[in-house]
Amino acid sequence: INIKKDKGKIKEVDSKLDLADMPGHYGIAHVRWATHGDPNKINAHPHTDETESVAVVHNGIIENYLDITEVIPHLIQKYMDKGFDLEDALRETIGIIHGAYAIAAISKNEPGKIIATRKDSPLIVGIGKDGYYLASDSPAILEYARDIIYPEKGELVIIDENEVIVKD
Repeated sequence: INIKKDKGKIKEVDSKLDLADMPGHYGIAHVRWATHGDPNKINAHPHTDETESVAVVHNGIIENYLDITEVIPHLIQKYMDKGFDLEDALRETIGIIHGAYAIAAISKNEPGKIIATRKDSPLIVGIGKDGYYLASDSPAILEYARDIIYPEKGELVIIDENEVIVKD
């Protein structure tokens, strides 16, 4: 998993890191306000587990973050270490966390796949001629995709280079 992240305005971060210069054909990114902690590079998305095997972007608030000892990518990796695939690991994770959220996750063990879900936070899937897109609202992806899927709360979205699957 290749990661570029920093704090600051998008243009400044892009100028500093050249965000378009990334290997591969898929990725996750998130622009956020710091609701918990300082707006700094450590708090910037994506977040990873300790081995950087799982990366997550997340929108919303996890209400029970003090009650669980691992953050979302750590929980996902914990389940993957038990033999779960990324989809089932995310399903188990959302069974533990409480709050309003939209989450997208990738794993180096399942390259080319993005798994996403939502609960009380917006998440849309865009289908474009050149690929599939996740966003919190349609203006973010209208340039790239005109066909939009609106996943229901708790549904899982599985995206790879060939298709989008939505599961309840």
